[in-house]
Amino acid sequence: MTLTENKQIVRRYIEEIWNLGNLDLLETLVDPHIVRHTMSPITGGETGGRSALKIDIANIRNAFSDLNMRIDDLIAENEKVVVRWLITGLNTATLWNMEPHGNRVNLTGISIFRLSEGKIIEMWNEFDHYIAAYQILTSDKTS
Repeated sequence: MTLTENKQIVRRYIEEIWNLGNLDLLETLVDPHIVRHTMSPITGGETGGRSALKIDIANIRNAFSDLNMRIDDLIAENEKVVVRWLITGLNTATLWNMEPHGNRVNLTGISIFRLSEGKIIEMWNEFDHYIAAYQILTSDKTS
Protein backbone atom coordinates (compact mmCIF):
# COMPACT_ATOMS: atom_id res chain seq x y z
CA MET A 1 0.00 0.00 0.00
CA THR A 2 1.15 3.57 -0.65
CA LEU A 3 1.50 6.21 2.05
CA THR A 4 -1.59 7.94 0.64
CA GLU A 5 -3.60 4.71 0.80
CA ASN A 6 -2.51 4.04 4.38
CA LYS A 7 -3.49 7.60 5.38
CA GLN A 8 -6.88 7.14 3.71
CA ILE A 9 -7.50 3.92 5.69
CA VAL A 10 -6.76 5.69 8.97
CA ARG A 11 -8.85 8.72 7.94
CA ARG A 12 -11.81 6.39 7.23
CA TYR A 13 -11.26 4.65 10.59
CA ILE A 14 -11.61 7.99 12.39
CA GLU A 15 -14.25 9.69 10.27
CA GLU A 16 -16.53 6.75 9.50
CA ILE A 17 -16.11 4.52 12.57
CA TRP A 18 -15.48 7.01 15.40
CA ASN A 19 -17.47 9.99 14.09
CA LEU A 20 -20.31 8.30 12.20
CA GLY A 21 -20.51 5.10 14.27
CA ASN A 22 -20.17 2.68 11.36
CA LEU A 23 -18.71 -0.09 13.53
CA ASP A 24 -19.24 -2.69 10.79
CA LEU A 25 -16.46 -0.97 8.83
CA LEU A 26 -14.00 -2.38 11.39
CA GLU A 27 -14.28 -5.68 9.48
CA THR A 28 -12.83 -3.98 6.41
CA LEU A 29 -10.20 -1.71 7.95
CA VAL A 30 -8.91 -3.57 11.02
CA ASP A 31 -7.15 -6.93 11.30
CA PRO A 32 -9.02 -9.44 13.51
CA HIS A 33 -5.91 -9.82 15.70
CA ILE A 34 -5.06 -6.13 16.09
CA VAL A 35 -2.85 -5.30 19.07
CA ARG A 36 -3.52 -2.03 20.92
CA HIS A 37 -1.07 -0.39 23.29
CA THR A 38 -2.56 2.11 25.73
CA MET A 39 -0.76 2.36 29.02
CA SER A 40 -3.25 3.72 31.52
CA PRO A 41 -4.40 3.03 35.04
CA ILE A 42 -7.93 3.75 33.79
CA THR A 43 -8.19 1.84 30.52
CA GLY A 44 -5.57 -0.84 31.00
CA GLY A 45 -2.54 -1.76 28.94
CA GLU A 46 -2.08 -3.92 25.90
CA THR A 47 -5.24 -5.40 24.43
CA GLY A 48 -5.91 -7.41 21.34
CA GLY A 49 -8.60 -8.30 18.92
CA ARG A 50 -11.02 -6.48 16.68
CA SER A 51 -14.03 -7.55 18.75
CA ALA A 52 -12.59 -5.89 21.90
CA LEU A 53 -11.89 -2.74 19.88
CA LYS A 54 -15.47 -2.70 18.64
CA ILE A 55 -16.79 -2.92 22.21
CA ASP A 56 -14.45 -0.14 23.40
CA ILE A 57 -15.45 2.22 20.57
CA ALA A 58 -19.15 1.50 21.16
CA ASN A 59 -18.77 2.22 24.89
CA ILE A 60 -16.96 5.50 24.28
CA ARG A 61 -19.41 6.60 21.59
CA ASN A 62 -22.30 5.73 23.93
CA ALA A 63 -20.79 7.82 26.74
CA PHE A 64 -20.76 11.00 24.63
CA SER A 65 -23.96 12.16 22.97
CA ASP A 66 -22.17 14.17 20.28
CA LEU A 67 -18.70 12.64 20.07
CA ASN A 68 -16.44 14.04 17.38
CA MET A 69 -12.81 13.20 16.66
CA ARG A 70 -11.04 15.89 14.68
CA ILE A 71 -7.83 15.09 12.82
CA ASP A 72 -5.30 17.87 13.43
CA ASP A 73 -2.30 16.16 11.81
CA LEU A 74 -2.03 13.02 9.67
CA ILE A 75 1.52 11.87 8.90
CA ALA A 76 2.66 8.64 7.22
CA GLU A 77 6.01 6.93 6.89
CA ASN A 78 6.65 3.35 5.81
CA GLU A 79 3.87 1.19 7.32
CA LYS A 80 2.91 3.67 10.05
CA VAL A 81 0.43 6.54 10.18
CA VAL A 82 0.47 9.07 13.02
CA VAL A 83 -2.60 11.11 13.94
CA ARG A 84 -2.73 14.06 16.31
CA TRP A 85 -6.39 14.40 17.26
CA LEU A 86 -8.94 16.23 19.37
CA ILE A 87 -12.00 14.44 20.73
CA THR A 88 -14.92 16.52 21.92
CA GLY A 89 -18.25 15.44 23.31
CA LEU A 90 -20.90 15.87 25.97
CA ASN A 91 -20.57 13.10 28.57
CA THR A 92 -24.07 11.69 29.12
CA ALA A 93 -23.42 8.06 30.12
CA THR A 94 -21.04 6.07 32.33
CA LEU A 95 -17.52 5.52 31.00
CA TRP A 96 -14.67 3.62 32.69
CA ASN A 97 -16.86 3.21 35.81
CA MET A 98 -17.25 7.01 36.06
CA GLU A 99 -20.78 8.33 36.32
CA PRO A 100 -21.63 11.18 33.94
CA HIS A 101 -21.95 14.75 35.14
CA GLY A 102 -23.07 16.21 31.82
CA ASN A 103 -19.67 17.75 31.17
CA ARG A 104 -18.21 18.68 27.82
CA VAL A 105 -14.90 16.90 27.31
CA ASN A 106 -12.07 18.18 25.12
CA LEU A 107 -9.24 15.69 24.93
CA THR A 108 -6.15 15.76 22.74
CA GLY A 109 -4.00 12.79 21.90
CA ILE A 110 -1.75 11.05 19.44
CA SER A 111 -2.33 7.64 17.88
CA ILE A 112 0.15 5.64 15.84
CA PHE A 113 -1.24 3.01 13.50
CA ARG A 114 0.74 0.21 11.86
CA LEU A 115 -0.79 -1.19 8.69
CA SER A 116 -0.19 -4.29 6.61
CA GLU A 117 -1.97 -5.36 3.44
CA GLY A 118 -4.57 -2.63 3.75
CA LYS A 119 -5.53 -3.27 7.38
CA ILE A 120 -4.68 -1.70 10.72
CA ILE A 121 -2.74 -4.38 12.60
CA GLU A 122 -1.38 -2.46 15.59
CA MET A 123 -1.94 0.88 17.31
CA TRP A 124 -0.54 2.98 20.11
CA ASN A 125 -2.75 5.59 21.79
CA GLU A 126 -1.32 8.36 23.95
CA PHE A 127 -3.52 10.82 25.82
CA ASP A 128 -3.79 12.20 29.33
CA HIS A 129 -6.13 9.77 31.09
CA TYR A 130 -6.21 11.91 34.22
CA ILE A 131 -7.39 14.97 32.28
CA ALA A 132 -10.09 12.82 30.68
CA ALA A 133 -11.23 11.55 34.10
CA TYR A 134 -11.16 15.06 35.58
CA GLN A 135 -13.28 16.45 32.74
CA ILE A 136 -15.80 13.62 33.12
CA LEU A 137 -16.01 13.75 36.92
CA THR A 138 -15.80 17.43 37.76
CA SER A 139 -19.03 19.11 38.72
CA ASP A 140 -17.69 22.54 37.71
CA LYS A 141 -19.64 23.53 34.60
CA THR A 142 -17.50 26.61 33.98
CA SER A 143 -14.78 24.71 32.09
